[in-house]
Amino acid sequence: MAKNHVFVGGRYNLRSPVKRGSSWRFKYTDTRTGEEGGFTIAISSKVKAKKAAMQKLEEMASSQGRIVPVKFCEAFEKFLEVIKEKPTRGRKMSLRTFETYQDYYDRMFKHAFGHLFVSDLTYGKVEDWMNRHIAQSKKRRECGPTTMSKYITVFRRFCKWAKLRNYLDHDPTEGIELSQSNKVGVALTEEEVAKLLRVAMEPNVLSVKSKSAKRSDWKQEYVGRDHVFRYLLVAIYTGLRPGNIYDLTWAKHVNLEEKKITIEAPHMKSRKSKHVLPIHPVLLSHMHEWIRVKGVRPNSPVIGKKVRTSIKTSFGSVRKAAGLKVRPYDLRHTFATHLAGKCTVFCLQDLLHHSLKGVGAGLGLGMNAVTFGYVHPEWEEKVDAIHSLPDYLSLSCEEDVELKSSNSC
Repeated sequence: MAKNHVFVGGRYNLRSPVKRGSSWRFKYTDTRTGEEGGFTIAISSKVKAKKAAMQKLEEMASSQGRIVPVKFCEAFEKFLEVIKEKPTRGRKMSLRTFETYQDYYDRMFKHAFGHLFVSDLTYGKVEDWMNRHIAQSKKRRECGPTTMSKYITVFRRFCKWAKLRNYLDHDPTEGIELSQSNKVGVALTEEEVAKLLRVAMEPNVLSVKSKSAKRSDWKQEYVGRDHVFRYLLVAIYTGLRPGNIYDLTWAKHVNLEEKKITIEAPHMKSRKSKHVLPIHPVLLSHMHEWIRVKGVRPNSPVIGKKVRTSIKTSFGSVRKAAGLKVRPYDLRHTFATHLAGKCTVFCLQDLLHHSLKGVGAGLGLGMNAVTFGYVHPEWEEKVDAIHSLPDYLSLSCEEDVELKSSNSC
């Protein structure tokens, strides 16, 4: 706090006044919301004017302590408007994160708490909603510990925002412990990657058993995994995070002539610098084929389908058919593992676009993050690293040939 500033009512920071004729102009800052305001005291004496200003702010602080009755839906929609425009910790919320907040509100929070006033929210009501949601989702396995932690994190942020605006006098999520996921990342072998790609390329077979004796069972083949195959190919040859792959569009991110993928800084996790990646020859040839066969619009997704949150369902059917326990994010682990030893650690860090915070110390290189950040791999080095990855599709073809020869024997 500045030397001539006064903290009033446990909330307001009152600045030194400015003389305006026979009056004094005061400005203040609300330390809870960050909002600024001002008023004029028509008293010529500075001491008396300052005393009157402090009394006014004391009254404002006491009145602000009263709970403002606001409907939950009205408050949450206002919360979404604020977080969309106002930067948090110096950076603006990404569009995908905002869409996730909006999706949670539309699918769950609105139906669970839409009939309440914000001031009616209690720990018990939030806990009851959690238990009901987990029970309803248990059969479909839609809500694990990590997913529920994401819901509570968003809801807790809303409660904190509402408390600052006197919609709440307490935090109903206080005491709710966030569950930690026990999942550990894995890296697939080259053979497992080939198997996953081979299964994704195969058409789905829909089998229907007839309940009637007069009608026979029937099967139908249909292609419904094209977007999963595209996702797998992009992920294994770029190492991008799932959210970045979902958002890839042809006109904005892919340059086939220069053979590179570019993602601007606001869409990366660190949001500090843009990410430029070389395109592997195998991925490049398939991208040309996707454009030739189906054609694309400038803003159409590279994987061929707009993904709202994730591809867990369709991805799950592929991994089960391949007999593998793997998550979409594990392909990023696989990318890094297959590149390890084929390029320098500085090049690998650049290709993964990892934050420099503590990365030097974590690698035991005897240098801090600042020194590590001064190393910039050349483009040719990154191209050579990406090109060192094998042609996984040819491996899958070789496996098919070996399988057929063994069956014929």
